[in-house]
Amino acid sequence: MISYAIKLILLSALFWGIYRYWLQSEAMFRFNRFYLLVTPLLALLAPLLTLEAPAFFNLTPAPSWVPTQETLVAAPTYTLVEPYASTSQTHLVPVEKTSTPWELILGVGYGLISAVLLIFSWMGHFRFRSRAKKNPRVNLGGSTLVLCDPDISPFTYLRYIFVSEKAYREGSLEEAILPHEQAHALQYHTLDIHWLRCLQALFWFNPVWFLYLRSARLNHEFLADASALQQNISTKRYRHLILDEIANRMVQSRSALTSPFHFQATHKRLDMMNKRTPSGRKRRKQISLLPVALVAVLLFANFQAAPLATSIPPETDIQDGPIGPMPQTNPAYTPGQLQNEYDGILSKYWKEETWPMIQAEGIAEEDQLQLLVLFQQMDSAQQARQIVGAYRRKDVIPACASPTPDQLKKWQVADRYGIWVDNKRIDNTQLRRYQPSDFAQFFVSLLHPTAKNYGDHEFQVDLMTKEYFEETYPSNPDAVQLTLKPPSTSRMVVPRA
Repeated sequence: MISYAIKLILLSALFWGIYRYWLQSEAMFRFNRFYLLVTPLLALLAPLLTLEAPAFFNLTPAPSWVPTQETLVAAPTYTLVEPYASTSQTHLVPVEKTSTPWELILGVGYGLISAVLLIFSWMGHFRFRSRAKKNPRVNLGGSTLVLCDPDISPFTYLRYIFVSEKAYREGSLEEAILPHEQAHALQYHTLDIHWLRCLQALFWFNPVWFLYLRSARLNHEFLADASALQQNISTKRYRHLILDEIANRMVQSRSALTSPFHFQATHKRLDMMNKRTPSGRKRRKQISLLPVALVAVLLFANFQAAPLATSIPPETDIQDGPIGPMPQTNPAYTPGQLQNEYDGILSKYWKEETWPMIQAEGIAEEDQLQLLVLFQQMDSAQQARQIVGAYRRKDVIPACASPTPDQLKKWQVADRYGIWVDNKRIDNTQLRRYQPSDFAQFFVSLLHPTAKNYGDHEFQVDLMTKEYFEETYPSNPDAVQLTLKPPSTSRMVVPRA
């Protein structure tokens, strides 16, 4: 939400700046009106766009953990016992996301502010409609004159032109005033103000809407002045009428939904009356806005790398082995689709916040193949984020590493070390029955506070006998091997040969 708000403010400010310094000084008022109505919509939608960029544009930051041969050797590729259970793995469990109380409070507060602003904005609408119904009305060529008792200066709301009944009956209304106000009515200028007011109420955190409102009102005056000057009245005479009218209105207040002469904009209005912009210059400026708007939208849109369509070559050398044909997946999956399907398969084997006996109990062969295909379609950054990795066994079989006699002796201290042999907890004293040559692999990890046995001992030692190692890593090098990413590589104690 914060990112969207910042982008909305910056993009709307950019669009308004283009209008203020590139378009406002040109006599192309209808186009400027269109620009002021459409660019807020572009500013709202552009930050919501998600575009795909080719995968060779590296839009993903380098991962903090990349599987290497060293880390794969040190990582446990066998049973994930309960002491390794970590809450960091729970992102694969499909749970319903609930809003925090702060999110709810902020959401309700934002909605209440928007609702109050909308109510205040529309209160003026009902006030003017009620005033129009209570006073005498006169049809005036597509618009309606509303004759009011107080001695008011003319102003327009929707199709209603509010004038002093006394001035109308006496015929003292200036000849150019009604054409000016009628232009506001016939061109529906009030609807422009309503549109921008709604944006201001719904997205009240954006101060640029105030600048849009001020620019739109000024452009409305340009349009109404241009229409009034077509009624056979001299520019000099019309200028005097404007100055006289402003002198009469200086002590009056007016609702933001009306269309009065703006005293602060008088100088600009007087200058624009004699302004003439050549048609060629108009076209050049209008056409130049297309690439500028396109670049602005692209700058604030969201990009994600599209995976390159790659197909997995057939493994002809494993047709005689126990593994069947590779399952087919859509090579054009997005990273999100790959992740959803990958997590969906793994979630079937998630039990009590861990994958107990992931190698011993095993995963169905079809699911292993599917995991391998999906994993190979991920880029390196997405692969590094997976807790369970899928590889060819020949790529991840760890090198044999037997402990030393001193290590076996040191591990017999029960208050410091918990011992697991072939994924079974044993008493520390039972290590006396073994020789270093009995083991083909071992792994030592420092227990973290979330581990079940944290406090009983400081380190967990997992040892694999040669027989268990051969069962865990059979001779078929093309079989699928699932590896478990350690909770934190900084806590690893890599065994030495």
